[in-house]
Formats: sequence, structure tokens, C-alpha cells
Amino acid sequence: MRKSYLIIAAVATSFLASCANEKVLNERQDGNEQQAVIGFSSYSEKSTKAGDVTDISNLEFFHNTFAVYGTKQSTVDGAIQYVFGGKAEAAGTQAGVTCTYTDDSNPFHGSNWAYEDERFWDKQANYVFTAYAPVAESNPLRYYYSSADALVGGSGNDFVATDYVLTGKNLQAKATAAAIYKGFNVNGSDLDLMTSQAQAQAGTDHKQVPLVFKHILSKLNVVVGKAQSLDNSTVKINSIEITGLKDKGSYSEKKYVKSDTESISGWTANETNSNAAYKLSYTTSDGEPALPATTATTHEINPLYFIESLVIPQTVGDTPKLTLKYTITSGSGNYSEDYTYEMNLKDAFTSFFDRYSYNLIFTISPTVITFDANVTPWEQVNSTEILLD
Repeated sequence: MRKSYLIIAAVATSFLASCANEKVLNERQDGNEQQAVIGFSSYSEKSTKAGDVTDISNLEFFHNTFAVYGTKQSTVDGAIQYVFGGKAEAAGTQAGVTCTYTDDSNPFHGSNWAYEDERFWDKQANYVFTAYAPVAESNPLRYYYSSADALVGGSGNDFVATDYVLTGKNLQAKATAAAIYKGFNVNGSDLDLMTSQAQAQAGTDHKQVPLVFKHILSKLNVVVGKAQSLDNSTVKINSIEITGLKDKGSYSEKKYVKSDTESISGWTANETNSNAAYKLSYTTSDGEPALPATTATTHEINPLYFIESLVIPQTVGDTPKLTLKYTITSGSGNYSEDYTYEMNLKDAFTSFFDRYSYNLIFTISPTVITFDANVTPWEQVNSTEILLD
């Protein structure tokens, strides 16, 4: 399922001392009204409570930083200024301005997102904003301007990333009953890369500016449960491995198309992996729980999540395979047997597409070995008859 996360930017603008210097001159539009400072707050589409790091609808659940870009264009003379991020001197990428999450105990002008050097609204200008998350040295995402003096959101602009490599990080260090989601935010490890759509707003409108973030990678979850027939037996997963997927790719958001008639990924997966041994895997650890029994009254299966990993969007060919190894111990505990199941991953999914999460759900439901005993009749041979007189 594709999900978006809403960030609200209460944005103001400034008069800049120079294009390369974003220091704010605290001027007013008139002698009576104080200009508003740009402030960011996380906002849930399902609730209006901002600053809740436990709410999966808030960006701060996943990341505590994002890099924002913003341009304004004067309604007086058409002049363009770069309020957030570097100036587009020519076609190319620019760095954004880092916004960092801060809780309610230390607000930034009433906001949960702080940055250096306040910006202020310009009532006689129009703005466009966009952003990516998280801000990390290992995050290759940058905003690309198609030409000098291009506005954010302009034709040909793009979010790009070159040769991004995944390591196969699995959030499920120990199997759990639900997806964890949070944890792909460690610099140098697999990052849950996100970008926002461009958002326009007039300088006369001082309301918060909504930046809707979306996941741009794919996510694969491997889930395993046992059927009612095994409620009196113990089933433990020994290992799960997925091999043969591509671990490296480059991204261009303007390539992305998703409609009822056409699907084009923004990602191009490299043919050669960065790590020849790349895999998604789970290996049992000490104290590993057995698969839960079905619900007593309804016999509903209660599976566990064993793999929760990010994936480079790609076509799944003949190479990728999944291998599942598990042990069933009979109810009395006197007999255990090991099993190995292997499948071509393309039998489940022919591709992984940007912004989608995929569940591969296994139910272990074996048939008990039973016997039916019959007797083969005696073979008849010639009889010998003896006469006793």
C-alpha cells in the first residue's frame, strides 16, 4: 500500500542580502504588521495533533530531518530569489536547507521543525516549496534545476539520486506480530528515502504550507504463520533468504508514471550488484518464539513478520529465489523434522514498483502422514492331492 506523510510548512520569506547569503533583514511590509517567521510542523492527515512521533502519519515517526527548497517570485518585477537552498546558477543540483525536528518542550517559533536564520513572508511574491528526507551523508537525493534561475517545481526540474546501494537491512531482528516501519533512518545503512511534491503558495497566504512526502523505494515483508492442524505441534523458522535481487539503482522522479494505463518506475536498477553476496535474510536466534497457534475461537492464523526490508524498484527476473527453512516438532516432543522450501520470487511478484509495500505471506499447513493397511491374498499354486487308503 502506498502511503504519504504530511508535513506542514508555515512559511514566510525574507529580503536577502545577496543570492548566496540567506541572512534575514527584519524589514516589514508596512509600519504596523510584524512579518511571520517560517515554521514547520508535522501534521497527520488522520489527526490534527502535530509533534507526535508515535503517529505513522507524521514524518517525525520516520525521520527527524528533511531538506527543504523554496523559491519566490516577485509580483512586482518578476525577480526570483532562492529562499531555501542554493541558487540555480545553471542546470544542476543544489543542496537544501536542513530542518530538524524539535519537540514541544523546545519549539521553534511555535513549530516542531527548526532551521537556522529565519525567513519571512513577502506579500508581493509567490512561492513554491519542495523537500526530501532524511538529511544524511549517505542520502544521495538532491533537487535538480533544469536551468539558471529556475523556480522550484519548474518544468524539467527533478529529484535525482545516483548509484544508491542497499545493504539488505532487516528491521525484524526478532520476529514480531506486526510491521515495525521505523528504523530505516541510520546514516550509512538503508534509508527510507522520501520526497515531497512541489507546493505553491501566495505570499499573502500565511497559512501552513503542506508538503506531502512519499516513500520512493519499495518495501518487502515476508510473513509466516501456521494452520490449525499444527496447533498441537511446535513450528520454528530456522532461516529465510532472498537472493538474486538488484542492490543498486539510480533515481529520476520526473520519469515516474503511475496510471491505469501506464506504469514507469523512477528507478533504473544496475545490472551489476555492488555486493555480489547481497541478500535479504532472517536467521533464528536464541529464545526465538515458535509460530503462534491459531485463535482459539475463530482459528484465525496469527503470523509473524520475519523480513521487513527496503528494495530497489526493479523487474523480478528468473534469478531471484526465496529459501525458507523450518522445523516441525510433533505435539509429544519426541519427533522433529526439518523442511526446506524454495521458490522463484517471480512466482509471487513480477516487479517491485516505487512507493509500494509488498507482503509475501506463507501459511505452513502440512498434511499428516497416514497409513492404510491392506493384505495381499496368498498366491494360489497347483494343489497336490494325496489319497490315504
